[in-house]
Parts: sequence; structure tokens; C-alpha cells
Amino acid sequence: STYTNAFAFTQFFGVFCAPWNGLLLDRHKRKAKPTETASSGSLALQRLIDLKATVLSLTITVTQCVLFSLSAAIPVLPVQFLTFILQVINRAFLYGGHASFVAIGYVLQASQHLPRSPEF
Repeated sequence: STYTNAFAFTQFFGVFCAPWNGLLLDRHKRKAKPTETASSGSLALQRLIDLKATVLSLTITVTQCVLFSLSAAIPVLPVQFLTFILQVINRAFLYGGHASFVAIGYVLQASQHLPRSPEF
């Protein structure tokens, strides 16, 4: 089927979409104001800058999710080509952004609950 082949073809390009969210986070974090840089030595300030960088990423991800849901709800078959493309980009941003946010936002809390190997 044409649509099955198109869906399979678009899934391949998820490999190329995966780094976009990380690049966006890094670029936004580098644009921090000179008064907010890590040179001040405050760990809390650095974590706040990292969390501010995730706001743009999460906003873009939510917008993509809404666009994907709207395009999937349209019962016109040619629109589903757009849905396939949005699904690939959405998946890359959703999984990458979630992992980045958890690593940045819960780094101290999560590291305390990680399973540790038994010491002999």
C-alpha cells in the first residue's frame, strides 16, 4: 500500500530528527545572559539556567503534539502524509526532551534512588 510504504519511509528519517532537540537545548543554554553564567559558581543558578533552556523545548514539543493530533483527526487520506512527518518529528522531540528534562530537573533526586550494586 502507498500509505504503508510512506509511513515506513518517514520512520527512517527519525534518525536525523533525533539530535534537533538536544541541539536546541544546547543553543538556548549558551544564549544565557553573562550575568547568569556558571562563572558565578552557584550550582542552583546553573540548574535554573538549564531548566530555563528546557522551556522552549517543551513548548515546541507540546505544539507539535497538538498539530500531530489535529492532523491525525482529519479524515482525508492525503493529509496523513503530513501526519506521518509530524509523527517522526514529534517522537524525536518527545523522547529526547523527556530524557533531557528528567536528567536536568531531577538529577539529585533521581541519583539517590538508583539501584546500587551490592558491595562485597
